[in-house]
Amino acid sequence: MMRNLKKHNIRLIFGLLLITVSNNVIGQVNDTVPDLTAGFQSYRIDLETVLKLAGANNLTIKEFKTKQHLATVDEKIAREWLIPKLFIGASLHNLNGSAMNSDGKFFREVDRNSLWAGAGIGLNWIPGDGIYKVLAAKQNTKAFSYLLQAKKNEAILKAILVFYDLQEKQAEYETLTNLLKYTDRISRQLKIQVDIGQRYRSEYLLARSNYFNTWVALQEVIKNIHRISAELTEVLTIEDEDVLLLSSTNDLVPAELLDEQMITAELFDTAYSRRPELKYHQYLIEAQKFDQKRLTKGLLLPQLSLSLADGRVGPFSGVPNNSPTDFTNRYENTFEFYAVVGWSIPLDVLISGGQRKKADALIQLYQNRQHQQKILIKKEISQALSDYRESKNQLQIAKKSSQFAEEALEQSTERQKLGMAKPFEVFQAQEIYLKTMISYQTVVKNYNKSQYRLYVAMGNDL
Repeated sequence: MMRNLKKHNIRLIFGLLLITVSNNVIGQVNDTVPDLTAGFQSYRIDLETVLKLAGANNLTIKEFKTKQHLATVDEKIAREWLIPKLFIGASLHNLNGSAMNSDGKFFREVDRNSLWAGAGIGLNWIPGDGIYKVLAAKQNTKAFSYLLQAKKNEAILKAILVFYDLQEKQAEYETLTNLLKYTDRISRQLKIQVDIGQRYRSEYLLARSNYFNTWVALQEVIKNIHRISAELTEVLTIEDEDVLLLSSTNDLVPAELLDEQMITAELFDTAYSRRPELKYHQYLIEAQKFDQKRLTKGLLLPQLSLSLADGRVGPFSGVPNNSPTDFTNRYENTFEFYAVVGWSIPLDVLISGGQRKKADALIQLYQNRQHQQKILIKKEISQALSDYRESKNQLQIAKKSSQFAEEALEQSTERQKLGMAKPFEVFQAQEIYLKTMISYQTVVKNYNKSQYRLYVAMGNDL
């Protein structure tokens, strides 16, 4: 009996030595995981880089920058009504046949011609039209500047949200990678214990099944990382092919963008006064009101037409009228001045009023759109505020849960090494740990995204 006991102790000691050795070398033998960057040029970026690229390269932002520039050009064109027109050149006039004189008499067999060459300046000022067009164009320029800011916030926010989705999947990739290596070590330890008769083969097979199941889950996460990276590449307008964008860090940490002091009772009123979308609609309304005044008050202002011309005039063939032989005074100087001040009253505006009615209808249309935008903003703020507070409450709970699961997994692992824990207990601890870690990462992602959504909804610019 003593001999059998000694044999059993020798086998146990030998088994423990094998386990100890395996703990030191297994991680070096098989720490391979699915390659995340295979076939791609990977670039690590951080949130600051995303903010810069989204604001600089986004095609939507570039489009609205062009529209703002066009509005600025339209304003310059509207101001050009004050600039007179210059003209320079020559005119030829020839008359053959009959002509009527100023006294009403007709002259027959007339053959006369004249040449004028010189320069002049002329202007036609309609202040009631020009002034209000400039004011309307000025409001349109301001409107498009706020529309550009709104689209910029929208584009950058979208890039931020996609970036946090990418960070979440990278954190999940890191968690699964560590779990895969851990699961492989456990299964190899069980294989040694099976070989020395301390474990059932079914326990080892279950461990290998858990290992390959983790591998499949890891490959699914890699696929999602590539999908989100492609989406981020599109949002940032990066045209290089085979580019894989990755976060510069695999750790998904809670952002601290907002504090409770920013969330006051006047939150909605403050947002209404700051949101660029509402300012855009307001300036469109103001522009239309100035166009409406052009059709009413603008008619009260008189118009001014002025023309000045100076040049040389005379016949372009034949001889001068004053002397059949003297050609020294063939061309003589002539100066013209023409000025008119008065009112031009379009009767269609006064009688039918079609243009005024159109202006009124456009103002009502813009006011309705502004009201719709206000309702949408209220909904955005309410949803973002609710998401922010819920995710903030979940954050501490999820963090504690992941810490407990991690500690439980460590203890189960130690007990399994000593043969005091069943394999299924370790696998169960692994499963709980994985679920809690992924849940925590999702909560952090939602917490960060809700902060940025609320930040923009409150009227802040990115």
